[in-house]
Amino acid sequence: MGTFFGKLFLFINLGISLMLAVAAGALYLNRIDLTDKAGKEQGPLPELRKKIDALLASRGSVEARWREARAREGTAPNTKGAPPLLDLEKRRFEDRDWYQKELAKLAKSVSADSPAMKVKLDEKTFQPIPDEANSGRPTMEKAQFNKGDVVKSLFAYQVELGSLREGNRSLLGDQVGKIKDSIVETDRLGGTTKLDENDNVVEKGKEGLDEALRKMRVKAQGLQEELRLTDMLATDAEVNVQLAEARLATVDEDIQVLERYLQKRKVDVRPSKR
Repeated sequence: MGTFFGKLFLFINLGISLMLAVAAGALYLNRIDLTDKAGKEQGPLPELRKKIDALLASRGSVEARWREARAREGTAPNTKGAPPLLDLEKRRFEDRDWYQKELAKLAKSVSADSPAMKVKLDEKTFQPIPDEANSGRPTMEKAQFNKGDVVKSLFAYQVELGSLREGNRSLLGDQVGKIKDSIVETDRLGGTTKLDENDNVVEKGKEGLDEALRKMRVKAQGLQEELRLTDMLATDAEVNVQLAEARLATVDEDIQVLERYLQKRKVDVRPSKR
């Protein structure tokens, strides 16, 4: 029994040893060679050394510029009278305040005593002309339109724009109302019957004034025709009446002639009283 457990532990120890040997071999074969020796398996150290050498070579110029930027004006070498970085940073804050004041003035505080200003440009280069009396900031001049009108503040233009928008909104409302009235009047005139592109009735609607006028015109034409026929009949009747009157007059004359003749013959033609 003891021999069996001894052999078992021996094989387990052998297996663990082989596993550790394989792991050690993998680590050795996949290792990073940090040597700077030239060879087939050269590590990253030579490339890192080249980058470090390049940075060290530029270190002197960078440090020189850093010192020049932080030195007083004219004290550092090769400055040629240029302002140092700290002075430029200080001037940047001052310039920002100056620009903000100009923008605030253009936004609200433009008046006749304090008109709007614009940057004056060089006619050849179209670049701002520096004002030496104002720390090299752009030279400003009075802003005017081509016709000489003074530029107002942004707030004034916004008020005018709001007024114009309100007027346009009111005008738009009036136009919409007129369009609606026109639609109503058009429906009254043409009716609400819907037609297709071939003028075929799609949906029968209310009859319009145009259709009613057309029907009245047709009726008027029929009445005119009837009146014409009636006038013709009236003319014929009048002619017949005239002829009848003429015949009646002739008969009366014949009767009078006959009565005179009978009187001469002494014939009593008076009707009897029976």
